[in-house]
Amino acid sequence: MMVETKKMIESTVSKPDFDLRASIEDVIQEMIKAKDENPELIIPDKFLECYNSKEMLGFIACTYNYSAALFSIENRIEQQKSESKGKLSKKFSYTRNDGFLLESAAQEVAQSYGKLILNQWNFRQNYQSEQNFFETLIYFVVRVLKPAYSKNEIRILEEELNRLFRSTAFNISKRKHQQEDRFKRFPKLNVCKSKDQETIIRHIEYRNKVTRERLKKEKSSSCDMRPGYVKLSPYRALTARSPLIALLFPAPCDRVRIFEEKRKRRRLSMDLEVMK
Repeated sequence: MMVETKKMIESTVSKPDFDLRASIEDVIQEMIKAKDENPELIIPDKFLECYNSKEMLGFIACTYNYSAALFSIENRIEQQKSESKGKLSKKFSYTRNDGFLLESAAQEVAQSYGKLILNQWNFRQNYQSEQNFFETLIYFVVRVLKPAYSKNEIRILEEELNRLFRSTAFNISKRKHQQEDRFKRFPKLNVCKSKDQETIIRHIEYRNKVTRERLKKEKSSSCDMRPGYVKLSPYRALTARSPLIALLFPAPCDRVRIFEEKRKRRRLSMDLEVMK
């Protein structure tokens, strides 16, 4: 399956001259230099020992393949919208292979992630050490793939990696980006530094007014096609699982969701055939 997926995304790479191994070495040297300049930065020793291991290289390569497949779909849909002057229905923007492409690429990411975890199993110490390792891992992968994509695509990749690791409900990166966008639109929402009581009261009143004006951002066209993507609700937030873990060890609810995703894709393919 990995060979088939690589063939399908062969033409989607943003920069053909992107050297994955060279980027890995450049990023690790930058991280070490930053650590020397600021000793408070955390780079786990175990991460430095395995940053160029076979398992790590496999995980980053699979993540690169997944991101290439994702951006291929996103870019094609945006081009279709542009050519049709925004009148194209999102429902019929996909091809019948889009779902298979993302699903198979995500499965490869999950499998390579599982191999990486097993390789680190003997190194487990405590919860904080594990958290530091995988926080560093997410940061490292995004930095390594940064030269291959545009600034906007890297933002999407960072959010998508956090979603795959943590689920939609706990996508820290997306919440951070949304907050930054909100502060740009409403600068007064930023932290009130004044301790004056009247100033604090005005700041709270302003925040309450602005919360009713949400930043309306169009949902990405491929969201519904992404593996493990669910719309947020209080119940789903409580029962959320990492899509990567769900792909490796699907619970009964995950099996039902996967079945529904495949059913929707089959129905969409049938609709596309009728339109032709």
